[in-house]
Amino acid sequence: MADVYLNVIVPNDGTLEGRSVLAPAADLAWRCGARIVNVSNTDLSDKSSKATVKGHAMAQSAADVEFWIDLENPLPSAVLEAAAYRPNPIICAASPAPRGRRGRKHPALTPLTVELATKADSSVVVIGPAAETDRGLPMTEVIAVLDGSEGADELVDLAEQWAQLFKLRLVLTALAGPGSVDNRSTQQLYLDQRADHRSAPGGVGIELVQGDDPVSGLVDLLTTHENAVAMLAPTAPGTAPNAMATEIICRSRRAIVLPRGPIPETPIS
Repeated sequence: MADVYLNVIVPNDGTLEGRSVLAPAADLAWRCGARIVNVSNTDLSDKSSKATVKGHAMAQSAADVEFWIDLENPLPSAVLEAAAYRPNPIICAASPAPRGRRGRKHPALTPLTVELATKADSSVVVIGPAAETDRGLPMTEVIAVLDGSEGADELVDLAEQWAQLFKLRLVLTALAGPGSVDNRSTQQLYLDQRADHRSAPGGVGIELVQGDDPVSGLVDLLTTHENAVAMLAPTAPGTAPNAMATEIICRSRRAIVLPRGPIPETPIS
């Protein structure tokens, strides 16, 4: 049986906005008993930067911290390489509003987040620009966001494993999307069928997204679940987040899990 996540890989781009990931990453590492691997492609000799990283880790039961400095590669490549050299990694990355994009109509992820979400072999937890991070990563529920795509059924399997691993409640919800259903009665049946025979330490539930705009409805639903993370359907390596996933990440107040690769099977005690 696989071990739990052993390494939380955290990109450090040196910006104040990028530091929003530190508290959630430290919380995730604490939940896993994992090491934080802080990755930079500049010489992180600034004592205040190191102190900030270590401070968040120490606040979570003195989680171990390693500083990985790669002066030869762009930051996304350095992060991917650090993950490749670590057993059971999970990446935790911030995606603040790109500079110059604040107030613009169309949401966008940072180039770093897009490249990690596209190329990573392991799961990526994204802290979007609207995500609340003052409490770290409070997590008593995982909400699986089904969209009717080919990966929807795999998503339920992965979300159930995540719930078992972290001892959470599993919640299934659905969005109208390619191949999806767009009326309430059919959505209810669609979710009931996928919740059947599922189990989670905190129980299993389903919730329907309200309103005509599915993303706005999902964002509102996630806002009411203060101690949840949302999980989107898995994609194959080489596939960038689509427009709907990008909008969800940019508007959600909760961390978004982009699953990829195996999820550890050993529950965390």
